[in-house]
Amino acid sequence: MIKSTISESAILPGFSKKYASHDSENKYSCSESRFFRVFEFESSLLQAEALRFGMNTVRYAPTLLTARYFAEGPALGFLLNGSNHTSRWASALCANKQLTSIALRLQGIRVPEGRVFRHSDLQTATAFARSLSWPVVLKPLDGGGGRAVSVGLSDADQLRLAHALLRPGESFRVERHVEGRDCRVLVIGGRAASVLQRTPPQVVGDGTSSISELVREKNARRKDNPRYASSPIDLDGPSLPAWLERSSLTTESVPAAGQRVVLGGGSNVSLGGECVEVFPETDRSILREAESIFRAIGGLAHCGIDFILEDHRRPLTTQGYAVCEVNSHAELGLHTFPSRGKPFDAVGEVFRTNCRMIGLELGECREASSVVIRAEGVSDPKSFGQWVGLFAQAVDIEVSGLRIDSDTVVWQAPGPATKVAALAAKAIAPDSSIAVEAVITASI
Repeated sequence: MIKSTISESAILPGFSKKYASHDSENKYSCSESRFFRVFEFESSLLQAEALRFGMNTVRYAPTLLTARYFAEGPALGFLLNGSNHTSRWASALCANKQLTSIALRLQGIRVPEGRVFRHSDLQTATAFARSLSWPVVLKPLDGGGGRAVSVGLSDADQLRLAHALLRPGESFRVERHVEGRDCRVLVIGGRAASVLQRTPPQVVGDGTSSISELVREKNARRKDNPRYASSPIDLDGPSLPAWLERSSLTTESVPAAGQRVVLGGGSNVSLGGECVEVFPETDRSILREAESIFRAIGGLAHCGIDFILEDHRRPLTTQGYAVCEVNSHAELGLHTFPSRGKPFDAVGEVFRTNCRMIGLELGECREASSVVIRAEGVSDPKSFGQWVGLFAQAVDIEVSGLRIDSDTVVWQAPGPATKVAALAAKAIAPDSSIAVEAVITASI
C-alpha cells in the first residue's frame, strides 16, 4: 500500500513502492528486472513507455530500440539509454576522463588536478602523486560503473595495489583526492531533474555477526531493489580484503553493535553502493552549475554529472567542491529506484523529453497495453514459440493466437506495459540456442 503522503505524480507507472523518509528503505515490486542486465532493463522500461503511449516499436538488439506511431512518421531511437540526440562526439568526450576534465577546465569548471599515465608508468605516477601531497584517486582512462577506481590512496603501496586492479596495458589517471560527499545530478533536456547522494558499500554491526555475515544479509535485502539486485557487494574479489586491511579488519571481524563499517572507497551501485534522492533539499546553485555543464558539453539529451560536495544543501560559493565526471549514458535506474528518498521517474522523463525534441506529439497514456508482437528471422521457430509461453508465464501475462509462418512467429500480448515490454525486449535474445533478427510490436 502506498503511503498517503505520496503525491500521485510520484508514483511510477507499473511499480508499487513505499517510502517515507531518508531513514527508511524504499520498497519496490518489479520482478521483471531479474531477466536483464542493467542497460537491457532500462531499454525494456523505455519500450514500456512507448507502449503506454500506443506507439509501435522495433527492437534490433537487447539495447537497440526504435519507436514511432506510423511508418513514415518521426522515429525515436535509443541505444542503451542514449537517443537520437546523443551525439557520438559528446559520448566520446564523456567516456574519456582526461578529455572530460580538459573540457570542463576550459569552461572554468572546478575539476581535480590530475594527469594521465601509460600502464607502464607507475613510477612516474607515484612521483606525481607525491607532488600532490597525497591522498589521490586512481581511475582507468576509459570505463564506467566505478571499475578499478580507487580513492583516498595515501602512499605508494596503496597506489601500487590500486594499479594492479587495472586491465593489462590500460592507461590511467591520477588526480588529487577531494574530500566530500559524492552527488550525481541528472540533467534532462537542459534541466536538473534529480540529485542522488551516493554512499559507498557499508554495513552496520550488531555485536555478534561478522562482516561477511552482515554483507550476505545486506545482499539479500539488495535483491528487493530492481537496480541493486544485479549488483551485490562482492565478498570474493580482492578489493574488499585490501580495503578492510587499511582499518586492521578482515571479513571475519565482528563489528560492535551500531558500528558502521565502510567496505570500499567507491560509491557506485555496481560496486555495492547506495543512492538517496536529495533533489528537494539541494541548493539551487548546484543545479545551475550542472545545467551550465550540460550546455558546455553539448550534444546530449541527458547526462549525469558527478560532484564532490561538502554539503548539497549549501551554495557552492560557501564550500569546497569539484566536478569529477560527466556521464552521457547515466543510469536512469539509479534515480528510478533509489534506496531512500522520493523516487523520480527518470525513464519516463527521458522518453517524453526526447519525444518533444523531435516534435512528436504523444497520445493518451495507458498503463495496460495490448499489442501484436512479431519476431522475424527466428532460427528455431518451434523452440522459440515454446519459450514465448514460458516467459509469458514467468512475468505473469497471458499470450494468445501464437502462430508460426516460416521463420516468423506472431502472437498477441495484453497486460501491464512493463510486463509486455519485458516479453518483447527479451524476445530478441531469448537464449544462446535461438537467434532472432528483429522483434516488432504493433499496438491494437
